[in-house]
Amino acid sequence: MTTQRFYLLASAVLSLLLASATAAHASTSVSHVNGPNVNLFGFCTPEGGGTCADVDVFTNASSPGQPSTLFMFYDFFQNGVFNSGFGTIPSSALQVTGNSATLNLDIGGLTNSCFVPQPCTPLSSGSITLTWKVNGLLTNDVAGTTTETSPGFSMKTAGHLVSQLATVTGTMLGIDVNADFGSLGRTDNVTLTLTTTH
Repeated sequence: MTTQRFYLLASAVLSLLLASATAAHASTSVSHVNGPNVNLFGFCTPEGGGTCADVDVFTNASSPGQPSTLFMFYDFFQNGVFNSGFGTIPSSALQVTGNSATLNLDIGGLTNSCFVPQPCTPLSSGSITLTWKVNGLLTNDVAGTTTETSPGFSMKTAGHLVSQLATVTGTMLGIDVNADFGSLGRTDNVTLTLTTTH
């Protein structure tokens, strides 16, 4: 199978998984984000028996007199198992300098779940060490509402986001990452609505 055909197959599998997610109960939280954010979207590789990954990190706006915090979620599909996680991470986990950023953390502190196949055991630990470098190919300026949905949760953002296309390198849960379709940007008074299902 060629790499291109693998990417198309992996994309189709992820689409089917996302479309088939159902839930009996849902809970919703709303936060306000204002500051740097990074994204790795739709990275797929034949490594590890076939792997696709997605990572998002946002800066939570702080209350008056309180420090800002970081919120992260990820998806990780490998060997037919779909893992996902989200939660607050230490502010030291994301370092942003000019047109580059580095994320370094262990997922053990996140709320981790797995959805396919059932029954499955969620990941309990694993390191993510990624570096974003703006490549100058595209700047995206979005005002309005966007929605991203995965099994177990959906995220809606409303407000102003500016991002630049970035190359992402490093490792995620034991897999080498070298992707041209990440982004490094900034949110400006964005409302983030996270709905989790269980």
